[in-house]
Amino acid sequence: MTDTLLYDLLEVEPTASAAEIKTAHRQAAKRFHPDRGGDSARFVAITRAYSVLSDPDRRKRYDATGQFDADEADNSHADLIFTLSSVLNHVLSSSRLAIDSTDFVSEMRRLVAASRDVTAEELAAIEERLEALQAARARIRRKDEAENLFSTVIDGQIRKLTQARITKRNVLAAQERATEELERYDSMVDIIRSVQSGSAGTSPEPGA
Repeated sequence: MTDTLLYDLLEVEPTASAAEIKTAHRQAAKRFHPDRGGDSARFVAITRAYSVLSDPDRRKRYDATGQFDADEADNSHADLIFTLSSVLNHVLSSSRLAIDSTDFVSEMRRLVAASRDVTAEELAAIEERLEALQAARARIRRKDEAENLFSTVIDGQIRKLTQARITKRNVLAAQERATEELERYDSMVDIIRSVQSGSAGTSPEPGA
């Protein structure tokens, strides 16, 4: 019962792959970016659509119900701003960098890429742990009908790891969008103006 509105905004089919959605978002964001004279309302809508469709869990929920949590989707912008602000502050506070000769954008790209790699590794470890717990839960059985205490313990761990997975996915999504956003800038002035105005790309979570 998929409502195709979000897919229509990105001009892709509901069967589009993650890579196709990412490419479509990049093209649409470039076309409608306010800094290039684009429609800001359309840009926000495109960003919201991508924040939902680029997340496997949110996309699955949207495909099943045709609905999405707008507040949750809008958090993606705040997450992006936080990521960009964090990496910018890190670069500016580094005593080893010469302010007047440093390529700040390249330095920020490097830091975001390094953070993204770490987050991806942490997410993979969580996925592996979840898989192991789910397998253990299926194999540990009681001989009688009493409460399976091991299942209770494992279920608690699974809940915590599931939430941790959501958080890590959001962080990784923000870092990936920060990488895309940094490709749009070539000067320190542009970066600072973007972060201060909140127009940094409306696209997004913390990561650095």
